Amino acid sequence: MKKETVNIAAVMVRYNSDLNRSATYLTLFKDLECPKLIYDNSFTKIKANPIADFNYHHDPENGGVSKAYNYAAKWALSLNCSHLLLLDSDSEFPKNAFSKYRNAAEESAEKIILPSMLSENKVISPFYFRFGKSWYGDSINFGTINLGKIVAINSGMLIPLSTFQKVNGFNEQLPLDWSDVDFCRKLAKIKTQAQYINLVINHSLSDHQKSDFASAKYRYKTYFKGVKELPESFLEKLSLLYWAKLKAIKLSFIYKNPWFIIYYLKHWYD
Repeated sequence: MKKETVNIAAVMVRYNSDLNRSATYLTLFKDLECPKLIYDNSFTKIKANPIADFNYHHDPENGGVSKAYNYAAKWALSLNCSHLLLLDSDSEFPKNAFSKYRNAAEESAEKIILPSMLSENKVISPFYFRFGKSWYGDSINFGTINLGKIVAINSGMLIPLSTFQKVNGFNEQLPLDWSDVDFCRKLAKIKTQAQYINLVINHSLSDHQKSDFASAKYRYKTYFKGVKELPESFLEKLSLLYWAKLKAIKLSFIYKNPWFIIYYLKHWYD
């Protein structure tokens, strides 16, 4: 099989984190020899900016990852790139990661390239999405995947920009949570396949970490916005509302504050 020529661009989305402590930046991004962009949703700009070897865009209003990816896609297309690599700031990559991405894209240029994302020794991506809930993907085999019931988190995904354009990118009404499921569903509707490769990345999942109370409230609001935006059926909406209620109860206990339950009760019927 003749290999395709691919030109990869990478975007890393930052939010109020120290760049020099970012696992993604230290293990992959800073040494990438390709066009690269930091889309910064933080309150303040990086103090050391500009740094010569990457492009930088500051969005102090925090438009979310969907807006960041759409911006990055337009930027990458302006550079005549063929693929866009999506990155967050909390993933630890092996040394050969970029070469594996490139080789996979050259052999399967029309497919979405997916690595195996692990958090606390569980495969969190790709994963199954059923009954309004994510289920770990330990049983998913490497190789070609038909997207739909199987989806993947945004971070670590390598996307052909021609495919990105066909589905009109990410839904900016889903700024964070559920943006990945929605994007994969759009890909499934045009019968896009993914190539799941043997590239293992350790990812720090936000749900596995306790953040400050203000951040937790913001995250639950964006999560709940997705609960209203994502459903494709009435039954799925009921399922999502059920899980959102359990999440609100859990967070109220963790933070010893009823805010999450109160927010749910005020907005579940909107």
